[in-house]
Amino acid sequence: MDYAQLVSTLQERLAPLARAEEEFEFQSEIYPGMTPAAIDAVEAAIAAEEGMAGFRVSAELRRFYAAANGLYIHWVDRHGRETIETSETSAVSYPIGGLAKIPYLPELYEPDEPDEPDEPRARAVYDRYKLFDRADSRDRVSLRFERGQPEPQLYFFERNTGVSYPLALDIPTYLELLLEARGLIWWQQFFVADPSFRMDPIKADIFQRALRRLFPDADAARFRR
Repeated sequence: MDYAQLVSTLQERLAPLARAEEEFEFQSEIYPGMTPAAIDAVEAAIAAEEGMAGFRVSAELRRFYAAANGLYIHWVDRHGRETIETSETSAVSYPIGGLAKIPYLPELYEPDEPDEPDEPRARAVYDRYKLFDRADSRDRVSLRFERGQPEPQLYFFERNTGVSYPLALDIPTYLELLLEARGLIWWQQFFVADPSFRMDPIKADIFQRALRRLFPDADAARFRR
């Protein structure tokens, strides 16, 4: 994937939200990409720590972080809500917004708890769910690094259940769909690859309605259960 082009396209697609100040509360920051030498320095510093000999930043993460050293997107539709009738006498209504928060590269490998700075790096990195993106104010997307695997696996963590579910996405496809959805909440739930997880059909319906209303050029067919 051409991540530089993806970042450029993301900026183009977010620009209308930034301009429509009366319609959207909007914040975004896409941080400049890292040089190969800077990524090498992160890699070398981690590899020098106990238990981390041979550590390498994965090829896909290296390519992405060369284009953008993290990003933050947050927007809220100031006036629009999506309402679904659940019966003849009741309905549910949700505010609509989007969120993405991908950390700086070094943050991916830091200990999970700020009060445990002396935790061995190998224990802090491997076989752990490392925060990669915020799905909404409660749920998140994590990377799981395992020794011997060329790329980490993506997982969706649902706070209500306390379970991390695997996503049927690799890193390039995840970022491509983030672009397609402009970070619209709940998009990741369409791609959970675990039969025990069932996306709330009301949320799925609201997502589809909001995507078509706000971003008619988006490929809504890509987000189906």
